[in-house]
Amino acid sequence: MEAKKASACTTIDSLPDAVLALILDIIKYNVMYLLVSKRWHRIGKELGLVIIDLHDLHEDKPPEGRVFKLVQQSIRQLLIHKYHYFLHKNYSWITSIATTLEELTIEGVKHQDSTFDLELVSKACPKLKFVSFYRLHIVARGEEFKYQQKAPLSLTFPALTHCSLDRVIGLDLATELLPSCPVLEELSLCVYHSPGALSSSSLRVLSLETIDGSGILELDLPNLETAWIGDCEKLKMRAPRLKSLSLGNCGKLVGKMAVPGELEIVCNALETLTLRLALQSIVLFGREGKLSELQQLAACVANIPVTILPRN
Repeated sequence: MEAKKASACTTIDSLPDAVLALILDIIKYNVMYLLVSKRWHRIGKELGLVIIDLHDLHEDKPPEGRVFKLVQQSIRQLLIHKYHYFLHKNYSWITSIATTLEELTIEGVKHQDSTFDLELVSKACPKLKFVSFYRLHIVARGEEFKYQQKAPLSLTFPALTHCSLDRVIGLDLATELLPSCPVLEELSLCVYHSPGALSSSSLRVLSLETIDGSGILELDLPNLETAWIGDCEKLKMRAPRLKSLSLGNCGKLVGKMAVPGELEIVCNALETLTLRLALQSIVLFGREGKLSELQQLAACVANIPVTILPRN
């Protein structure tokens, strides 16, 4: 068995760089981090994407003594699948490619929020244009076990245009994220609770879902063109350039004139959208028991095409 392992290792090591780069390009979705980290400096000089899968690492047995580092300076896209907590101990895996990195995707583990120092990464990677995070706990190194109120994050994303955050905690969207993204155009959020008031002068596309479906949303987005808003108790939105709006089971749409009957939606804002905006479509998602009420709302905004979709 040992002889076979040695033979296989020798065979791989003897491959020319161009051949190994071609192999990696074909099987990159299954490349393990050890292969990438050991050989990346010799191969893949034209390959801008690295996908690293850490799913086989035991939670309590990280690779001791290893410094996970990518030294090829042409990496533009990095995807970490099954993010492991040991990466939080040493960020050389990203600082070593910070000057060229443009897209960063990190997928955490289901039912586990992994610690991640977003402040360090934002300052180290000035060219980031796209980030997508799933199940991360934003916290600075060394502050993982501090239970007092944390200091506000100092983030800077001068080039970021697309951002997707799914079940990310420890980050204040209104005071920490949005002010740090002057050119952000598309934002997708799946959060546990309502983020409250959000403001951005650059945002054009917004997808916002609150898992608990509660809370009040106040959105001040002067350049927003497309919005998908999930369940909430009350929505107040200023978006004079809005063209497409999709609403979840929203209890109230802020305005002045109440819809007749038992419907708890105020439609004056929608009428305003009809009169003053280039609104092209509205999609209302509601429970079957409230279809008649939603039809009343549709009649109140007759100038706007309304699609009513029941939801179980």
